[in-house]
Amino acid sequence: MAENMKWVRYGLRETASKGRRECMDSCRIDVSEELKPSYVATELGLSAT
Repeated sequence: MAENMKWVRYGLRETASKGRRECMDSCRIDVSEELKPSYVATELGLSAT
């Protein structure tokens, strides 16, 4: 049972990190296409902290 939980937890973590990466990639594309300074400033502020 414990072994199954370990796999589930690992799978969820992989899915979460993958989703976050894809979201960041799409956000970056949106920012570069839109060229909105406020979005860029927000992203820079978030990554700086």
